Amino acid sequence: MKKYVSVCILNIFLIMCVLGCCACGEEINSEEAGSKIQETETGKNPDELYELKITESTVSNFSNMEEKEEWYGDYKFIEYIRPHFGFQPNPDKEQRQRILDYQKQSIVSLSENSVKYLGSVNREDEPDAYEDYKYDHYVMEASYVLKTMILDEKVLQDITSRWGREYHLDGTPVDFSEWAYGDESYFADIDFKVSDYEGHYILIFYDEQNPSTIKEREYWIDAGNGVVYSLTDQMVSKWQKIR
Repeated sequence: MKKYVSVCILNIFLIMCVLGCCACGEEINSEEAGSKIQETETGKNPDELYELKITESTVSNFSNMEEKEEWYGDYKFIEYIRPHFGFQPNPDKEQRQRILDYQKQSIVSLSENSVKYLGSVNREDEPDAYEDYKYDHYVMEASYVLKTMILDEKVLQDITSRWGREYHLDGTPVDFSEWAYGDESYFADIDFKVSDYEGHYILIFYDEQNPSTIKEREYWIDAGNGVVYSLTDQMVSKWQKIR
């Protein structure tokens, strides 16, 4: 179960893209996280940074994000939408709910080729990982090349071939509840289809350092008025731009 928690947290916060060695279930090294924070945010600790982000005033109206610069800003997690083919269910429902509650406290901040993750430390499920970590929040930063484009037929095909097709060869829709392993209540819209957003603007998180031939690590879909859908190998999740 401990290994599952680590993997789930990495996927939830996309830290698997930040700390590649953790993708196999290794725990987050809190000392490394702390030093990284000091390198990128001199003189500020994670609790102060998180508090600043939480208390900043928000904006309610956003234009379509055609240009890359229009994607820059802060986003707050809203909910899980539906699983992708790589989703790993958590058999412990209480633990699963706690992880979800922590996820709802997270913020992702985008700037030029940088993605910053801010969230609350979950000591209850990973006490050893944070045993010597003195803060209640963490800040992690990853470097990506951010690219914008239209979600066209080719990109859609790339996404669905990697993370699960939405229609069978005979044209009938895939039952995504099968990917949830009986956990349909964990998701807000089990029938969500990426193909419904063909023609929308998307943001691609491109990892040039990834040794794989596939460099695209994540896709965001602009659903309008600051709502974006994040697509990873694990699931589709909904985020709201707040500033």
